[in-house]
Amino acid sequence: MKQRSLDLSLCMIVKDAESELPRCLDSVVGVVDEMIIVDTGSTDRTVEVARSYGAQVFEIAWNDDFSAARNVSLDRARGRWVLVLDADEFFEPGCSQGIRDLLQDERYLGYYMPCRSPLGNSDSLEVSLLRLFRASPKVRFRYPIHEQVLEDLQAWSEKTGQRFGHIEDVVLHHDGYLPEVAKRKRKTERNLRLFRKAVADYPDSLYLWFKYAEALRPIPGDSHLHHTAIQRAYELSRALNGEERRRAPHLADVFAHYAAHLLETDQLEKAESVIDEEPPGSFRSPTYDYVAALVLEARGRVREALRCARDCQGPDRHSFLVVASSKLRSIQAPLLEARLHLQLGDGKVARGVAHSISQRHPQTVACWRIMADACLVVGDVGGALHDLAEGLRANPEHPELLSQTGLVLLRVRRMELALSFLERAGTSERIGQIALEVLRPAQRVLDPQEHEEVRVLQEVVRGSRRHDLPTSPAVRVLAPIFGSLFLPKAGEVSAPG
Repeated sequence: MKQRSLDLSLCMIVKDAESELPRCLDSVVGVVDEMIIVDTGSTDRTVEVARSYGAQVFEIAWNDDFSAARNVSLDRARGRWVLVLDADEFFEPGCSQGIRDLLQDERYLGYYMPCRSPLGNSDSLEVSLLRLFRASPKVRFRYPIHEQVLEDLQAWSEKTGQRFGHIEDVVLHHDGYLPEVAKRKRKTERNLRLFRKAVADYPDSLYLWFKYAEALRPIPGDSHLHHTAIQRAYELSRALNGEERRRAPHLADVFAHYAAHLLETDQLEKAESVIDEEPPGSFRSPTYDYVAALVLEARGRVREALRCARDCQGPDRHSFLVVASSKLRSIQAPLLEARLHLQLGDGKVARGVAHSISQRHPQTVACWRIMADACLVVGDVGGALHDLAEGLRANPEHPELLSQTGLVLLRVRRMELALSFLERAGTSERIGQIALEVLRPAQRVLDPQEHEEVRVLQEVVRGSRRHDLPTSPAVRVLAPIFGSLFLPKAGEVSAPG
């Protein structure tokens, strides 16, 4: 048996990563005792860069199997523990030092750590990954794609009683999901090819069918394949017995993904049956509870949905079965809670929840819209216009906010101004219909003074006229609400009326 004389080995597989690798290796210098890097056919300076950090580099031919390549690195490692990273992953400076303190605790055989991935357009994903584990000849990666060592470590755990821990203060960053990176590396085409091979070789692997469904979901034109993959994963999950169910990776996410798929394809009764079969809270998964809330809302079970939305936001209920989005916990679930309060007629609470989001995430348009709707529920039209104006300051010319502002102005009979907002929102072809729908309950004709006020306001909004606004009674009401949308900037000279 190999003598393990070191504490921690870094094990990596790389290809054409000369631009990313230094950032990754810099983040673990002084933390790991050795660097084992398997190169699968680089044509750039990757091998040279790796060796400049003192890494042991092993060059192999790529054979469409991530597990095979990773296991080469495990075979060469001499550490009692293994840290697995990819070239597009890295720790914040100083963050990884805390890893070494974990290696002496005999109660644990592996640790999960949070991994944050930006997705573009301010979206991000956070998952909990098993990247630090004890080394053993009996622990090897499985599957040609989305390779993992969990099954071998679970078998070890059952024999020794050692368990998995969760690292809170060490965060792994990953930028490989950014659209420009994925496109450059042609990851989608490669991954789908490997998934087709994987599910053919492992037709009863719940894990692979679920990961295949995840890969297919965002791809246009593959809805049938996506349905087939997530349906197969769901069927396999239902066939598990108690012990198999306990050990199944990502079980909560399989149910969440399947219920979300049914919801998105308007199969509401089926989605509801999934939620009733596995009641919210049964998985301790914020992702599943969030999807359950959406399903229950769609079926009119609003109070039950509200309980689920609140549960999403509780303290993290860590489990290796859970994959949760950071955006879900920080924005989506509170927005859903606010929306549900609104449906129950509690505008004050709804506005309070949405307002707290607006303070942290002012570019989240939905929070401003909910705040305005919440004001209208309690009859506060001025408050609604104020919230929409603040939303437009944070999100200039956003069509949804412009449109909603126009509709509120219609309610207070500011006709021409309302129409100008609707035109700017790009809804001009529907303006007549919208106006009729809003005004039908109490149609009336504007008096001459009102006509003059809204004409002036319309010109100001369109930028074709500057006006001594404080002289207009209508502007005295609306200017404090809309502020800079109406008032001249400091130092500007008003044009003649």
